[in-house]
Amino acid sequence: MNPSETVQNLAGFIAHLHEVEQLSKSTIALTIAGIRFAHRLQNKEIYGTESQIIMHGIQCTGRKGRGAFTGINVDIVKSARTRLGKSDSLKDIRDGLLVGLVSDGLLRGSELLALRVCDIEQVNDGSGRCTIQRSKTDQEGKGSVVFLSPDTMTVFTKYIEKSKLSRDNVLIQSITRHESLSGCAMSRRGLNKLVKSLWKRLFGDCEGITSHSFKLERHSP
Repeated sequence: MNPSETVQNLAGFIAHLHEVEQLSKSTIALTIAGIRFAHRLQNKEIYGTESQIIMHGIQCTGRKGRGAFTGINVDIVKSARTRLGKSDSLKDIRDGLLVGLVSDGLLRGSELLALRVCDIEQVNDGSGRCTIQRSKTDQEGKGSVVFLSPDTMTVFTKYIEKSKLSRDNVLIQSITRHESLSGCAMSRRGLNKLVKSLWKRLFGDCEGITSHSFKLERHSP
């Protein structure tokens, strides 16, 4: 395996630890430190730019994994994804993307509503990278990058194709009764109303549900 492949594999492994293994940022950092140390003993450095970007995004969330919030669990999110994925309506596709973005990326409501189409890019393995241009915990003002699963990227692609949004358009918008986008960013109040309405439709009980509820519970080993 050549050095560039090794660097790329490390970036993918970091994303895997965050999204699939659901490890906390401190556990991921310790794991990567051990891998880097082993390679340094062989006079190799494998911590490349993409790995740095992904780790910066994980660290800038300011959270100890998803255990900081008691919210909707992984099984419920999977159920919501599946049920919304069966529909071809623009509203359901948008709602499926919303669920994927906030659960994969641990996004705050304000971060979600500020996203534009150009802030999300797909990479070779089918997963995506979401750039948060400005974050509450981003003291340096550099922005951060978070991992998006291939499932979320599939919904993203379907949403863009159906909505005909361009790269500079606001991503999450209100939708009219005639399946048309509003053309402007949704308010925070509108987002919480949307989430409550969605959860009531899917599961009946929406008591206490807000956009923060998607910050799924994670446990460090």
